[in-house]
Amino acid sequence: MMNTQSKKGQDGREKVALPCSFGMSDDAPRKGTVTSLSVKRCFVKTKAWAKDGMGLHVKLWLPEERWLPLRATVLYCMEKVGFELLFDNPTPGEVETLRALVGAAQAGRLRAGAGPEVTEDEPVALEVQ
Repeated sequence: MMNTQSKKGQDGREKVALPCSFGMSDDAPRKGTVTSLSVKRCFVKTKAWAKDGMGLHVKLWLPEERWLPLRATVLYCMEKVGFELLFDNPTPGEVETLRALVGAAQAGRLRAGAGPEVTEDEPVALEVQ
């Protein structure tokens, strides 16, 4: 029998497949996929490389077909795999939106890969300019 319960990680993280964009500025030109999400953090699958402690702008594609812009700090980076981000002081509205996304993932209502087509970037280092 197949287990249909959600795969919950530490700190309430849920496995997801949300398109995202990120970068050093708020235009967030790099692309990736959020594969793990909680109200406090996420993992971005991408070939781009970032330094631990680096501040980034990240935008998550929501089921309502709009972007959720956030600020985050890189906790760690796995070369050619992706990086873990900790959200920086999200507003109460952003926390509520993140909570709703996590809840939808827990209930199996979050469609994997819904949103704009994401083409992952080639390996590139994000540098402070």
